[in-house]
Amino acid sequence: MTNRQTIFRAAIEVFSERGFAEVSLQQIAERAGCETASVRALFIDTNTLLRELVEEVSTPLLSAISIAVEKHDSPRAMLKESMRLLDNWLTENPQYVRVFQRCSLDDPGAVGIIYQKAMYPSEYYERIDAWIKEGRIRAKDTFSLVLMLDAAIITPHFWMPFLTRAASQSQEEVLQSRSDTLWEAFEHGLFAD
Repeated sequence: MTNRQTIFRAAIEVFSERGFAEVSLQQIAERAGCETASVRALFIDTNTLLRELVEEVSTPLLSAISIAVEKHDSPRAMLKESMRLLDNWLTENPQYVRVFQRCSLDDPGAVGIIYQKAMYPSEYYERIDAWIKEGRIRAKDTFSLVLMLDAAIITPHFWMPFLTRAASQSQEEVLQSRSDTLWEAFEHGLFAD
């Protein structure tokens, strides 16, 4: 029987190429070089496969963010480290960015699967919510703040393959410049007046 890692590798390739809605377990099995029944024995459908794939690949990131949440008493330090961890993970795993991008554009249901399993541990949301209630973070609600932070970090990774950069800048320099600009806006506001 084919192992989960072989199936996950095949699923990453197929989801990246075709999105989510048009992919079948049979197509993934063909790419993995195994029988459809072998894939179905591990994953009943493509929803289950995507859910378990996202959970598997995001577990190290979620663990690191959980540690950052426990380590920091400062909202600024915790958010900055959490965003840096997510940014680094996305930079180091472009194959998953392609899967998330393609599946998100292809099927709204896939977005739900990705967000349920991949974004942040519950302690992260609880800590932000507490800081908002204590007035340590100026935001009306946790969801809006997290959505804004996610957009600031994730969106550039979705667009990175289409952006050109100066030959003198590495991808790390581009990401660092973006991160610096983002934190400047958060710390000092967008408006000069």
